[in-house]
Amino acid sequence: ELARIAGELPLPTVVNLVEGGRTPLVPHARLGEMGFKVVLQPVTALLAGLRAARVALESLRRDADPAATARGLEDFEAANELLGFDEADAFLDRHR
Repeated sequence: ELARIAGELPLPTVVNLVEGGRTPLVPHARLGEMGFKVVLQPVTALLAGLRAARVALESLRRDADPAATARGLEDFEAANELLGFDEADAFLDRHR
């Protein structure tokens, strides 16, 4: 069905993949071969984050050891860098 959609439409096609959704999870390379130009996966990171949060909270409940739980987490400084907090602080400093 995906191949038919991509092949019959005379314009660039987009496929939206949601884990647990209706569209089958087909590898990106195969989707490209079918003719899809863009692949969206809008909730992948959200679902991964929810699982990670559950694992961390279960660890805290089970072990009551924050240091042990912290060993499985992203580094705090790396998280701040990824989220752009240093850039936001610099922007605020320039505009105060």
